[in-house]
Amino acid sequence: MTDPAIFLCISANPAIDKRMRATRLRLGAVNRVLDVVAEPGGKAAHVAMAMQALGERPLWIGFAGGASGRELVAGLDALGIRTESVEARQSTRVNLAILDDAGAVTEILEPGGAVSPHELDLLRETCQQSFLQMSGHAHVVFSGSLPPGAAQDFYAELIRSARSAGCRTFLDTSGKALESALEQQPDFVKPNREEAELLTGEAITETAIPVGTANINS
Repeated sequence: MTDPAIFLCISANPAIDKRMRATRLRLGAVNRVLDVVAEPGGKAAHVAMAMQALGERPLWIGFAGGASGRELVAGLDALGIRTESVEARQSTRVNLAILDDAGAVTEILEPGGAVSPHELDLLRETCQQSFLQMSGHAHVVFSGSLPPGAAQDFYAELIRSARSAGCRTFLDTSGKALESALEQQPDFVKPNREEAELLTGEAITETAIPVGTANINS
């Protein structure tokens, strides 16, 4: 019997997503919100949550620091998502989304706390162990930004390690981290429009592009 596919969601810069609702957001003034909802955040957590809702059993691997890091892991655990957290000295970042009654959404995103070389080594080792344990039937999803302190080729290094262990790799990031990771030829890449334009050097004016018309590795 073939082993079922396993999804690993790698989160180098996770967050707590705090959503606030206000009647009207006024800049330069005191704003009192109507309610607050805090949920696990960061792209990798969102991927894991979506997979869990679709009936899969993902494993989330990432940094967790301070009270917000414990809140993040507890939130994923409460959803039934398996976690493998790496303790970080800096607290996990908190992102704010403020919604007003007019339908406007204002987002305030923290950069994340700087991680040390030792912490990066621990995350690297945790990922590599999982790659080897699930060799041949794991899909590894690298999602989101890198935290301060991480080299821009960190995802590239992990993709190389995952592929050498026989895992399929999926990438959703931006900037230099995206450019560097593409050199390792991940199996699937999800750039947005702006990222695709930067990678190809071409303006995208159509809403649909035929498969094979652009080569983001060129």
